[in-house]
This record gives sequence, structure tokens and C-alpha cells, in this order.
Amino acid sequence: MLLTLQKWSFLNLALGAACVLILYKAVGYIAYRKAQRSHGCKSPPHYWHWDPIFGTDTIIGTVIDVLRNRNLLTLAGRHESYGPTYQTTSLGVGTIWSKDPELIQCVWGTNDKDWGNEPFRLEPMEPFCGQGFITMDGDVWEHSRALVRPTFHNSKISDLSFIGAATEALIARITQDGSTIDLQPLLFTMFLDSASYFLFNHSMGAMVGNPPQGTPVDSKTFLAHFQDSLQGMGLRIISGGLRVLIPRASWDASCATVHRYVDYLVEQAQLRHKPASTESKNRHDFSQGHSLLDDLVEQSNDKAAIRNHLIQAMMAAQDTTSILIANAIFLLSHNPSIWCCVRYEAMSLEANKITFDTLQRSELLQNILLETLRLYPIFSNLSRAALQDTVLPRGGGADGKSPIFVPKGTTFNGVFYCLHREPSIYGNNTEAFDPDRWKDIKPGPFEFMGFGQGRRRCLGQQKALVEAAYVLVKMALTFERIERRESRPYEAAERVTTSNVHGCKIAVIPANS
Repeated sequence: MLLTLQKWSFLNLALGAACVLILYKAVGYIAYRKAQRSHGCKSPPHYWHWDPIFGTDTIIGTVIDVLRNRNLLTLAGRHESYGPTYQTTSLGVGTIWSKDPELIQCVWGTNDKDWGNEPFRLEPMEPFCGQGFITMDGDVWEHSRALVRPTFHNSKISDLSFIGAATEALIARITQDGSTIDLQPLLFTMFLDSASYFLFNHSMGAMVGNPPQGTPVDSKTFLAHFQDSLQGMGLRIISGGLRVLIPRASWDASCATVHRYVDYLVEQAQLRHKPASTESKNRHDFSQGHSLLDDLVEQSNDKAAIRNHLIQAMMAAQDTTSILIANAIFLLSHNPSIWCCVRYEAMSLEANKITFDTLQRSELLQNILLETLRLYPIFSNLSRAALQDTVLPRGGGADGKSPIFVPKGTTFNGVFYCLHREPSIYGNNTEAFDPDRWKDIKPGPFEFMGFGQGRRRCLGQQKALVEAAYVLVKMALTFERIERRESRPYEAAERVTTSNVHGCKIAVIPANS
């Protein structure tokens, strides 16, 4: 009898909860339709769900696609079926997907204050990198951005001496006997040193320079945990509200290791900025100039806040440029005639002087890098959350010409991978690697999103393009040919950034061999 009563109590509770949910959804839908009509808006095409209420089918499907490195192909297929803009449901909340540059301009430019990152980035990212210019909106974002911006001033990024030493160390590690080597992990390691030198004014010694003394772990261990932290964080972002189901003990351990390492560097910098004392004379002094770390410790005593700014800056400085170069070399290894052109350009530059300005002015090198970012954007799709009710100028209705009413909390995904393959912008055969197309096309600012646009545009754009060009030049001067050693096509491994799951496997033929 008691079991029967408990059974009925549970059923009544479940039925009551279902009724409340249905009522809540009905009231919300009525309010949505009323607001939609008042703004003269129509809904975009809606993706067909197995679970139309919560949309768990797309969340689970996205996680599976990401783990199988097929998510970008799935997104491209959906745009083929539903058009440039369509809508899905994610845990009961609408998500708009678009490759339409006019909508991307609205979200990233014209009405960017209606949109933000904090609602969906802060929770999954805060355990690793806290609050800063990547995770926050409003005044906190503006303050964080202002702290980091001076580090990317031309006076601080035009010195190529360290990237020169790092490139020499990279080339020395490339076997020249015709055997296969994966360049991608070497580039990750190289730019760990480059990023740490740029941000901390010293190298971690993973490939070039001497590592700091007394750190909790060595640079190799730090790099492994840094990459694990990034991958785990990316998976948590993609999983949305279902991230609570993902085990996190290993991820928490990786985050803690990164924190201990960076905290030590912060503590040493804080000691350097104290008045001279007997205690401070015994510190490890491995900084000889002024870096972002030095700027931050002069403005704050909050070790955790300084660490968060540094980790976010390192995420922006280390992972992105190494992926850009790996992708460019991957594409050039498939196009030996273009590599010959790069060698000719490199020899012309060397005959004069390789400088920040000459690399920036090289049309061939810059077009190669822009074409690489077009085909394989490092951020293949980015999201924004509606911070208030707002309107998108088009995409609604059967013809896609009506405005779309967007309730607060809706997510907008700009699918840059598909945007960059739009024939009306980039011409025919958009799957082909053709740097010369950039001689004839002039994409608008929101038609090419390799570095983002608007107020959140990447601060390190010129630094990344010039450093990538420098590495290409030095490799072209050293190696007469680079041969592809990977028959499989590019497959996108999406975590926080997007890289080739197969790496960059090549063999090199030295010049004058």
C-alpha cells in the first residue's frame, strides 16, 4: 500500500512538473509572438528536432560531432538545407545560426552592445582563466581590454629578435633526412616560448632560451596541462547546459597545475616591484624589461586577477599563431608551385632586410596567410548571447528578408567557416587554396572574420601575421621543398580554437642539398 502511494505521489509530481513546464512554455511563446508582431518580424527557418522542447538531440549530436571532428561539415550541411540563417533549440532556448554577413555585422558591429560573451563563456571558462577580456562584458571587459591593449603597441611587437631565435630553434629540430615530421606540436612549443617572452619578458625554455628557476613544474609539463585545460574548456563550452555531465577531476588538476606555474611568476614579479630588501635580493630575477606581467603587478596586488589576465592573454598569443603557421605549411605542402613563389619572395626580402614593415608589405605572404585563414579559420564559429531583447535586420520568413525578433538570452552563432566559402564574396571554387584570389576580391569588414571585427577585434592581428610571415620566410630560405606526408584531408578539431586533427606532417628537402 505504501509503495503504491509513493508511486502515485511520484506520478502526480511528475505530471504537475510537466504541466507547469507546458504552461511556462505556452506563456513564453505567446509573449514571443506578441513581441514578434509588434516589431514586424518573422521567425527564421527552424531545424527539425527529435526533441522539440529541449533540443537535447542537437546538443548531444554537436558533442559527438566535435569529438569525431565532423562538426563543421554538419554545420555546412545544415546551411545547405536551411539557408544562410536558421534556428535550433538548446535546453529550451533559441539558438540562431548564420553565415549572413549582414547579421554578423549587426551582432559584432552595429548593435554589439546588445550582445555579449559572459552568459555562456564565464561559467565553463572561469575555473581555468577567470574574469577578463575573453570571458566578460561591460565595464569589466573594457577595463581588462584596456590593461592588455598597450602590450600590443607597435613599439612592442615590431622587434623580431626573439621570434628570429625561436625560428632558428624550430628549424634545428626539423629532421632533414627526408623522414616525416609533424610540425604542428613543434610550433605549439615554439609559441609557448614566444608568448611567455612577450607576456612575461622571459622564455619558458621549452625550445629556446633558459627556463625560469624554481617553477613548480617544467615547461613541458606546463604545456601539456595548458593544452589539456584548453581542450577541456572548449568541450564544456560546446556542451552547454549538459556540461555538468562531463567528468572534471582531470581537467581541474590540469587547471590547478597551470595556476601554480603562473602564480609563481606573479609572485616573483611582485617581489621585483617591492622596495629592495634582504629577502628580495634572493629572488630569481629572470625579467629584464617591461611586460604585461610588470604592468599588471604595478596596478594590482590581486594575484588571482593578475593570473587570469595573463592566462587569457596567453590563450590569445600562443595557440592562434602556431595554428595559422601549421595550416599554412600544410596547404603549401600540397601546392609546391606556390612554395617556389614563397622561396623567390624570401630571397628578395633577404637581399634587402627582413623587417616588421617589409613582412607586413609582402603581398604574396599576406595573401597566403589570409587565404589560410579563409579556408581554415582558427575560430571557425563564434557565439554571442543577447543581453536584452533585440532585432536582427533579416533572415526571417520563407524568403529570409524579414527581420527577426530576438528575445534576451538567445544565442547567435556566426559560422565563419561557411561565411568564408560564400561564392558571392570569394568567387568560384572556394574549397581551393588560391592566394591569388585576394588580388581580385575585396571582402567587406564583416565578410572576412579571420580576426573578428568590431570592438572585440583581435589586438594581435598584425603581430600574428608578421610572425607567421617571418617563419615562412626563414623556412623557405632553408628548405628548397616541403613534401606532404599526410594523405588525409584537413579535419577540424574544435576545442577553443580549431586546428587540424592530423597535424602538419611533412618532409623537407634542404636548399643546396
